[in-house]
Amino acid sequence: FKMLQYLCKNYQGEINLSFGMTTQDEEEEIVSFFETHKRNQDLVIYSCTSGYPVPFEDIALLEITRIKEAYAHRVKQIGFSGHHLGIAADIAAMTLGAEWIERHYTKDRTWKGTDHSASLEPDGLRKMTRDLRNVAKALEYKKSEILDIESVQREKLKRY
Repeated sequence: FKMLQYLCKNYQGEINLSFGMTTQDEEEEIVSFFETHKRNQDLVIYSCTSGYPVPFEDIALLEITRIKEAYAHRVKQIGFSGHHLGIAADIAAMTLGAEWIERHYTKDRTWKGTDHSASLEPDGLRKMTRDLRNVAKALEYKKSEILDIESVQREKLKRY
């Protein structure tokens, strides 16, 4: 909390904080701390399981929903910090409402160190970014009951 207090007093920008290795009581204490210092609207909190790499059954993506319900009205934004293999969980995190995706990246996943095996190489980072952008485009309601792209097929195939 000394470091967080220093940031609140001396840093004017956005503060990004991971909830990895944090209990729910500690989460509340952290958000309350930022509210007390009137910096909660600069705070982005991340759902995270801290491990390298995290197996899929421990990613706990639904924590994003819990954190959003508890804190979205109290902080600037909610994100997801992933330490898993692949990019599928990142796409799911976005569909659950994560507004930020944080991933480690490396030039070579075989290098020594805890982070490299759970990091994305440049091509993986490109694919994740591409897929996040494409899914973001797709996450909307239809603009009309029958889209223009459907009209041609409807005329050809639909019996009414």
